[in-house]
Amino acid sequence: MYNLDQQISEWRKQMLAAGIKTPVPLEELESHLRDEIEQQSKDGRGEAEAFAAAVRRMGQPGSLRNEFKKNSPLHEFLSKRRTVKFDLSLTRLVGLLWLCLSAPVSVKVGGEMFARHYFDPKTAFVFAVFLAGVVGGMLLLADMRWGRTMGRVNALFWTVMPPGMWILINYFAGPGPGLDAGRSHVSFGEILSSPGGLFMALGLVSVLILHLPEKANLKTTVRI
Repeated sequence: MYNLDQQISEWRKQMLAAGIKTPVPLEELESHLRDEIEQQSKDGRGEAEAFAAAVRRMGQPGSLRNEFKKNSPLHEFLSKRRTVKFDLSLTRLVGLLWLCLSAPVSVKVGGEMFARHYFDPKTAFVFAVFLAGVVGGMLLLADMRWGRTMGRVNALFWTVMPPGMWILINYFAGPGPGLDAGRSHVSFGEILSSPGGLFMALGLVSVLILHLPEKANLKTTVRI
C-alpha cells in the first residue's frame, strides 16, 4: 500500500542531504509540495502519480537550494549593487589636509602633556593649537556651519605665527649664549623649512580657498 507520508519523509531527507537544513525553508517547501500534491490529486491522479508530478514540478534539490540562497536576506544584501556618492570640493580638501597634518602632532603632544605630573602652559597651548586644526578639519570635511569659520581662524593663525615668531626671536629676544649682540638667532629660511613653514603655506592656501565664493568652490560629485 502506498504511503504518502513516508514518501514525503524520504523527500525531506533528500532536501536535507542537498543542504536545505534550516527549518523555515524546509517547512515552506513541504507546504508547497503538499499543496501541489493536492492539486494533482484534484486533476484525477493517484497519490503515487500526484507525488511524482509534484516533485517534478518543484524541481531538483540542488536547484531549490540555490533558489533559496538567492532569495535569502543575506544574499540579497551582498549581491545588491550600491553606489556611494559624496561631494568633493576645495573646502573639503582643505579640511582633509588640516586633519591629516594636525592629528599626528596633537596625539603626540597630547600624550606628552598627559604623561607629565604637572601642568605645562606651553605644552597645553601647543596641544590646543593642533587640536583646533583637527576639529576645524573635521568640520570642513563634514561641511558643517562652523567649519569655514574655524578653518579661517586656524589659517590666519598659522599665516602670521611663523613670521611673528621670527620677529620675536630676532628682534626682541636677547642674544643666546655664545652669540654676539645683534646677531639673528634664527633665519627666516629656517622658519620656512621647519614644520611651521608647512603649516604657514597651508594657512595661506586655506585663507584664499575659504574666502572664495560658493560658486568658485569647484565642487564635484564622485560616485563609486
